[in-house]
Amino acid sequence: GKPDQLLVGLASLMGLALSGLVWVSELEEELQLRRTTEQVLTEQSQQLARVNREVEEFLAVASHDLATPVRNITDYVDFLRHDLPADLTPEIREDLAFIEQGAQRLEALVSGLVTFTRSQPHGMNIQLLDLADVVGEAIAHRRHQLIQVQSVVMRSGLSAVIAARAHLLQLLGILTHIC
Repeated sequence: GKPDQLLVGLASLMGLALSGLVWVSELEEELQLRRTTEQVLTEQSQQLARVNREVEEFLAVASHDLATPVRNITDYVDFLRHDLPADLTPEIREDLAFIEQGAQRLEALVSGLVTFTRSQPHGMNIQLLDLADVVGEAIAHRRHQLIQVQSVVMRSGLSAVIAARAHLLQLLGILTHIC
């Protein structure tokens, strides 16, 4: 009778209470997981910002340190052309042209690095990117130029990177432009 109904009712209430405790426990676990994830993301974001600053500083110093020697190479090629007799052999002319073209490519790289370091807008969409996809896109943008100079781009073993897609494409464009 009544005691059995009371026991059944009490058992039902205890079951509800226990299921509520399980539900609260699951919520606490999920909340802790979210807190941990947020902490990891915050730490990674801070680390990425530090690495970006270091890269910017390195590129600024490297581009500045390379600019003067590159100009010197170009100037000395001009001096040699002026100082050497007009009847240079084709081999010497070719060698001077090769030196000059190499210096021009290096100058383009240095100039591109300077532009790159100065053009980093804040608030870029930094995300996890498949580097193979981004390199493929950069190659597609420069496909015509790469075909004209008969370049072959080898790529293998590329992994994922955390970067801003537009910024990475810009850097790859600079690098493929000097090839």
